[in-house]
Amino acid sequence: MLWRAAPVPRSGPLAESIDIRSDLMVADNYVTTVIQFVEHGVFSPAVPDVLGFLEKIMQRIDKLIAEGDLETREIARYQHAYAAVMHLIYSQFLELGSRQA
Repeated sequence: MLWRAAPVPRSGPLAESIDIRSDLMVADNYVTTVIQFVEHGVFSPAVPDVLGFLEKIMQRIDKLIAEGDLETREIARYQHAYAAVMHLIYSQFLELGSRQA
């Protein structure tokens, strides 16, 4: 899986960037439920609204991109890409799993 091979994005010097990285790791944990589906056909979505959570993270990242210095923007863009890949994977997981139900 593309997202599992990608290095975890680092955080920048701002507290918000550090918080975003922490939230990305929480989201990453939720998205790992996809592995059971791919490897064993087990459709067991995470209880929270993972897509909504990722969308809120990406909105926060967009703010850093718009307001941050060069280093912050660079880190934030990578964080955004990581979140976007997880969002895509999880939304496809939900779509495929709902077809099985």
